[in-house]
Amino acid sequence: YAQALESQQQFIFYCLCPIKIPKSKRRAVGEFLSRANYGMIIGNFELNFDDGEIRYKTSTNVKNHSLDSDTIKQLVYTNVKMMDEYLPGIIAVKSGVSPADAISDV
Repeated sequence: YAQALESQQQFIFYCLCPIKIPKSKRRAVGEFLSRANYGMIIGNFELNFDDGEIRYKTSTNVKNHSLDSDTIKQLVYTNVKMMDEYLPGIIAVKSGVSPADAISDV
């Protein structure tokens, strides 16, 4: 889903993970996502430790330029690609694979 923050002149796009993480696996999945986020240039994973929801966020500041279709396309494409790329690792950690092993497999 997309969010426009007009007062901050920002555009944000979120991709929600299709699975929720059970409470018993949130710490391990949090570690996996932290390992995944390290060094990422565009966007990041977020984990809600209260309900187990995972999402990927991309955003841009549009203060000095207009928001055009190419910018939106890049944010959305990058976002969905990252969720697709890391989803197998999320599922693996949820199934008991260590975060370090899962991230090396991604």
